[in-house]
Amino acid sequence: MNIRTLLLLVAITLVSVGVWLKIVERREILRMLEEQRRLIPQFDPNAVAEVLVKTNSDTATLRKTPSGWVLVESGNQPANLAAIGDLVQRLRGFESRENIAVSPAQFDSFELLEPDGKVEGAGTLVSLKDQNGVVLASVVVGKTSFSPPDLVSQFPPKPNGRFIVVPGSPGPVRLAAEGFEKLSAKPEAWLDRP
Repeated sequence: MNIRTLLLLVAITLVSVGVWLKIVERREILRMLEEQRRLIPQFDPNAVAEVLVKTNSDTATLRKTPSGWVLVESGNQPANLAAIGDLVQRLRGFESRENIAVSPAQFDSFELLEPDGKVEGAGTLVSLKDQNGVVLASVVVGKTSFSPPDLVSQFPPKPNGRFIVVPGSPGPVRLAAEGFEKLSAKPEAWLDRP
């Protein structure tokens, strides 16, 4: 084997190793971006046994029993299975429309503080638990976001989503484009109506 062939083999090996390293690096970057985009960790929707929806003034506790889903605050009356399923699926497949960099000190202006019955600037806490009470997913849904105003239109700006953050996290705040417009902690909103 002459020196020219040896140099060619070394060059091909180096290029191959470089390409392989770039592919590995790109996969890692894509994985990190996916983790950053994901607000809620993956969970099995079939493992959800309790859904808590809470504000400073109202609480709805939805619990899975052998006979079906019930609303605890109403003396275990049947709960709306479709509404519960929709909320669980929305949280499971949540993708933010936009990330907003704000500090936790500004969460009250977005109504993203955890409700405790008295704190101002509290949002709506949504917590999903399994049958052992382990939290599978939890978010605070804040106030409605509006599109920038159209200066030539006489109509007010349209809503374009709601702000969302994981309780206790420093952010970022996410914007949910849809699915949380009618979220309510009022118990009667979760009853199964015939």
